[in-house]
Amino acid sequence: MFEKIYNNSIIEKPKFTLLILAVLLLSFGYFAKDFQLDASSDTLLLENDPDLKYLR
Repeated sequence: MFEKIYNNSIIEKPKFTLLILAVLLLSFGYFAKDFQLDASSDTLLLENDPDLKYLR
């Protein structure tokens, strides 16, 4: 089943597959400029964490 789908979509139509991948890559690249990752300790800790209160 999966082999048939893979063969029909990927192997027999490589230009279409590359076009779809290029469109996906360009759209991910466009929206990546808005991506923000805040991994500071203030955002990772819970405010009412009893263990944090104990350690302070």
